[in-house]
Amino acid sequence: MELARDKPFNKITIQDIVNNCGAGRQTFYNHFKDKYDLVNWIYETNTARIRNTLIKSETLDKLTCKILVHVKENQPLYANFFTNEGQNLLLDFIHKNTCNFYRHLTKRRYGERSLNDELDFSIQFYSHGSISMVKQWSKKGMQESPELMTERLFSSMPLSLRKFEKRVWGCLS
Repeated sequence: MELARDKPFNKITIQDIVNNCGAGRQTFYNHFKDKYDLVNWIYETNTARIRNTLIKSETLDKLTCKILVHVKENQPLYANFFTNEGQNLLLDFIHKNTCNFYRHLTKRRYGERSLNDELDFSIQFYSHGSISMVKQWSKKGMQESPELMTERLFSSMPLSLRKFEKRVWGCLS
């Protein structure tokens, strides 16, 4: 994370990473396939910490806002990661995790059969759009507040998902 604040991600090598950490290359490869896998792990670890600190009455928009606050607080890092075009792309990882998170909430609240094709399409569509807008927000310097971005993301939710969202994801309990 320290390296990516000052150096383009595509210029960071595994050797740079292990030198910065004081670890050996084999130690790195015991935990990660490559530097892209490490970036995915960094994002997942940070957002999981945010999700795990929320109380059960937190709404999905509050969770989203807290993640966007984290991204903004680490703007140089995430702007660097979001612009990287490579294997194990962070944006693909975020999309997969976001879709799985929405699917999990739906199934947990209403059972396995609650997730029909229309709802799954809406989840994927909304996830792609939201992630693209967060990437654009990052590229433009994150001038809007995380709260405003959250409001815009949720007001742009597809109608089929928005109707279901109010019933299913009103809270994380």
